[in-house]
Amino acid sequence: MTRTYEKQSYTKPPLLFATDEQIISLKGTVWFFDIELFENFLLIAMKSYDTGVVVFFEESAVATIDKAKLRWMIDNNTLVGYNSRHYDQHILWAYLCGLWVEQLKALSDSIIIGEMKPKETEAKFNYQCQYFNHIDLQQVAPAAAQKLSLKHYGARMHSQRLQELPIDHTLAVSQEMISELRFYCVNDLDVTGLLYHKLKTPIELRSSMSRTYRIDLRSLSDAQIAEKAIGSELRATTGKFQKAPPTPKGERFNFNDPKYLNYQTPLLRNLRDKIFNTTFVIDNEGKVKVIEGGDQISAKNLWTVKVNKTVYNLGIGGLHSEEKSRSIYTTDTHMIVDRDVASYYPRIILNQELYPHHIGRDFLNVYRDIVERRLLAKSQGDKQTAESLKICINGCFGKLGNRWSIFYSPHLLVQVTLTGQLSLLLLIEALELAGIPVLSANTDGIVINCPRELHGVYLWVVAEWERQTNFETEETPYKSVHSRDVNSYIAICPDGKIKAKGAYVNELSMGNPDRESLMTNPNATICSEAVMRFLQTCKDPHPTTIDAIIKSCTDFRKFLFVRRVNGGAVRDKVDLGKVVRWYVRKDDYGAIYYKKPNAAGSTNKVAESDGACPAMELGILPKDIDYSWYIRRSHSILKDLGFYKTTQQEQLSLF
Repeated sequence: MTRTYEKQSYTKPPLLFATDEQIISLKGTVWFFDIELFENFLLIAMKSYDTGVVVFFEESAVATIDKAKLRWMIDNNTLVGYNSRHYDQHILWAYLCGLWVEQLKALSDSIIIGEMKPKETEAKFNYQCQYFNHIDLQQVAPAAAQKLSLKHYGARMHSQRLQELPIDHTLAVSQEMISELRFYCVNDLDVTGLLYHKLKTPIELRSSMSRTYRIDLRSLSDAQIAEKAIGSELRATTGKFQKAPPTPKGERFNFNDPKYLNYQTPLLRNLRDKIFNTTFVIDNEGKVKVIEGGDQISAKNLWTVKVNKTVYNLGIGGLHSEEKSRSIYTTDTHMIVDRDVASYYPRIILNQELYPHHIGRDFLNVYRDIVERRLLAKSQGDKQTAESLKICINGCFGKLGNRWSIFYSPHLLVQVTLTGQLSLLLLIEALELAGIPVLSANTDGIVINCPRELHGVYLWVVAEWERQTNFETEETPYKSVHSRDVNSYIAICPDGKIKAKGAYVNELSMGNPDRESLMTNPNATICSEAVMRFLQTCKDPHPTTIDAIIKSCTDFRKFLFVRRVNGGAVRDKVDLGKVVRWYVRKDDYGAIYYKKPNAAGSTNKVAESDGACPAMELGILPKDIDYSWYIRRSHSILKDLGFYKTTQQEQLSLF
């Protein structure tokens, strides 16, 4: 039987319109704002964070915006938007500078369709954006590089309603459509509010840093903040205004030996020498490539080495092992330990005294001062200062490969990343030769399967490595580790706490205090929750069963999938938009499909959408959830994690 899907009708909660008295009483508070623009209609909507009241400013054939009131709102409050630095503020100031609606629509098309830069639009349309108390959440959110829409973040945060623009942006708006647009715009303001609440801690941190550096950092990413803050300190130290250096196109260079990579085995000595003899080159886009056979090739995943039974990949980036589908347990004879290097990349920079050549040693002096201030703040329990300086320290590294940054230094990027990888391999080699197997490695740490009888040897090997390299490491013991691959795993700590990465990060179950849950789409998170809870107790006499966990769950959000569908999605000819959310229901053999045909003229099915019932608006827990499907999926996750394989401790021989 194929069950069809009928379009959901959105509930429309009543809008609470702000009176002038309320607006005045809310002076100095936070208002979310958004703009909808058509060839004959402009809507500027604002919603109070504290009270939920809304204000609409509308310009059309029958309505005119009170510019004095609008300007008062701008001048006396904090306005929070999404992508508002690149779009909404331009429409706002262009309108206040005198452009009428038709001209604003042309400006809008230049920004969205023509991808015109802000300064170009200001010159072409003769307006100027002025500074105002404004926060744009787009870069503060951790998935900014994914270029997500606000609705996509809404889906990841389980917002009540996912709604696409109800009217084609190329059409004129009738009076009958205005109420629908208001409702749609307020929904966007609600999602902005959810995102603001989710990001409140990093926003407060940015506000504190803004006061310290006297620069507005509230709308910037970590890497952007590092550039502004450290640039400010460099300017105070040197009196010079730093600029991005010229791109050294065609320049060739080599990795410099940090002088302590004294490997004991021919395998790793040969790898070291091969890397030392590799010629790197800067291409026309300012990216690092490798010269091989006279050609320029990518510098990612350049080398592979197998140390004992674990395979490691090296290149421009972090060291990564290749393990798959593996569950390992602490036993009476072996203990599992995660060993991470503290502040790995910053410590490499300081240990080797590395700095961008166009800045000089002043960079190193400022950078070392920031690291030392952070360590002092951390020791004194000053978390806000410590976290602020951590953003500067780590964000700076993120700009080394960006040719538009004042920190651009491809030579430094190569030196830092390869030093980190080769140093970890030095530790891995020493442990393996001592009879202590290394299970995996990922950028700045390794997971060790240490025989209990060699625990003292393990501690000595790590201490000796720290002495040789001048790094410090931190230890986290595990009860068990279950890996799909190096980037997606579940680890159970001795106290029962869970550490997850990649596909298994689950805010609803784990209560993630950070922003990591915004990085991935929800994908039936009840399944990963069931697996986590099962793995916590699977070695107990009476383990918690997958079936019981799933069938007892009453939180509808945990059963949902979210996907971004380029070109939009449809189910049974119902248009669902570009971000779709669904659950799997019983006795349904239909699916969700891409709206646009592929190159062959057929329509592709959206991944994992068999039996999908769209849930664009959340409601009570449906009675037709296919629990058996979610149970099967949970067991499939256990299979991916290697749980059903023989879980015996391997005695690894020397390589």
